[in-house]
Amino acid sequence: QVHPEIQYLCFTDTPALIADPGPWTLVKVERYFEDDKITNGFLKTLSHLHLGQDVISIWIDANLDNVAVMPDLFANIRGIAVPPHLERNRVAEEAAEVVKLGLEKQSTVSRHLAFLRESGFPDNVGLSVTTFLVRNHANERVRRANTTWWDVISGGVRRDQLSFDFA
Repeated sequence: QVHPEIQYLCFTDTPALIADPGPWTLVKVERYFEDDKITNGFLKTLSHLHLGQDVISIWIDANLDNVAVMPDLFANIRGIAVPPHLERNRVAEEAAEVVKLGLEKQSTVSRHLAFLRESGFPDNVGLSVTTFLVRNHANERVRRANTTWWDVISGGVRRDQLSFDFA
């Protein structure tokens, strides 16, 4: 159901392939980086730069469908809301799965896990799934977390869920 108070934006590099975008305004994404995953991370993590600092944004990854968004649930959010991962609880567990699936190199993941340990990140606080994020951009801490998240992704580890909880 389309809500009149929501601006629906669909970031895509192939707008011509979307015959009927419905309520979505198609935003053509250029290839900002050689790696499409890094371009996606740039858009996803730095939402406050792309959408402004006076909004609440809801990011929904393209692999999710039939998502109903009820604005009243998020109208008073002051920070970030993200669901917990349903299968894994630690970044190290996610890292092992990412390597097993060939989504990231072992050397990159090992380097990242060492960085997390050296930074004092406690890998026992749970794991978030970042396919659905709600953020209040007016909150300075949210903007700092977004920037830190981007710094980690652009620094080498491309997988959202390996870097989000640290940020």
